[in-house]
Amino acid sequence: MNSVYAAVRIAGLNPYTGFLHSIDYGRYSLVLDLMEEFRTIVADTLTLSLFNLKILQKDDFYIEKPMENLYNFDESDNIADVSKDSIGLISMNESETSEFDLPE
Repeated sequence: MNSVYAAVRIAGLNPYTGFLHSIDYGRYSLVLDLMEEFRTIVADTLTLSLFNLKILQKDDFYIEKPMENLYNFDESDNIADVSKDSIGLISMNESETSEFDLPE
């Protein structure tokens, strides 16, 4: 990061303004944008090297599966289908429709 920052300063560019990274206090957004292009090269090379040198094995990883039935709904529960209600009438009572300006 220091090398890219130095190159940006030598080129006379503002290191704080960037396109991919948001502008934040003390963040060199342009430097991070320029470094982003090389992130995959470095990360992929490191990962493949770790596997080729047998530092990482298949057993070092595990799969997390989402919990089943996070919400216990029965088919008898009345759950509104919000995809069929384009203007939000599901949450309203029939008596409230007169106060709501509906398009003709």
